[in-house]
Amino acid sequence: MPKRANNEGTIRKRPDGRWEARYTLGRDPGTGKQVQRSIYGDTQKEVRQRLQQVSTAIDEGTFVQPSKMTVGQWLEIWQNEYLGGVKPATVVTYSQQVRKSCVLAGRGTKALFLILYSLTIWANT
Repeated sequence: MPKRANNEGTIRKRPDGRWEARYTLGRDPGTGKQVQRSIYGDTQKEVRQRLQQVSTAIDEGTFVQPSKMTVGQWLEIWQNEYLGGVKPATVVTYSQQVRKSCVLAGRGTKALFLILYSLTIWANT
């Protein structure tokens, strides 16, 4: 089997039966070491497709690293940092809407990345 090219990634079957693809995001500026991430899936084909999508996004400069930030955390940042120039009554209204529609409905605990990823897929279909 020929050697893989740089930044092509590695695919393997894990002992638990899932497939894993590893790719390199670049180098850590502080240590100079490679920063690697993994993609997991049930089939080799699924993992290979996702690895190809990530590799293409990295090459095109459009890759956004998945974050563990939740919708609730982002909305808190948004309220604290982006509502500085609006009237106090508007801030109160927005805060109430956020609380009603996201936090109380249970959407505040969902990972922001997963929602953005779902929206991207929906918009491209």
